[in-house]
Amino acid sequence: MMDMYKSRKAIGISIAMSIIYSLAFIYLLSGFAECIAWFCVILTQLGLIAGAVFAGFLFTDSRARVAAYKVNNPKNPNAISKEEEKWQTYYMAACVVLGLLALCFLLCMLCEYDALKIAIDVIDASADFLVETKRIIAVPVLHFFLEVVVILVWVWAFTYVLSLNTIVPNKLVPQGRQI
Repeated sequence: MMDMYKSRKAIGISIAMSIIYSLAFIYLLSGFAECIAWFCVILTQLGLIAGAVFAGFLFTDSRARVAAYKVNNPKNPNAISKEEEKWQTYYMAACVVLGLLALCFLLCMLCEYDALKIAIDVIDASADFLVETKRIIAVPVLHFFLEVVVILVWVWAFTYVLSLNTIVPNKLVPQGRQI
């Protein structure tokens, strides 16, 4: 309890900053919800494409390393190839899977563009609703105080139940007790 008392300033500042951050996030989302949603969709597509390209580069780099190793070590050319072949398989599989996922994501965006547009409009409307009802911020605060009450009641009940047991002195530890 003393630690909580000593850190009351930091806790108060954290609570105040969480309210400020929540308000800033709500207003940011309300103002730019559609842009943020489209940015996330485009970023997902570009991430899938970049992952496929990166895996392709890793595959070609692995093949070049195996070829260079075979040229530099003519006595034992297959020493590195088994492990490298396994990684080449992984790189090629990652390239193909990410490429197919990018293609599927693009097709889904093109075929279901109207549904995607409606979903983004729902996100925009939800953000506008949150701006109009700022009392929604009170819900986590209320739950925090309810949880504190529940924990305090639980600790009180736990100590009560614990005190019903027989308590005997511990002979190995001075001032120790066994419950």
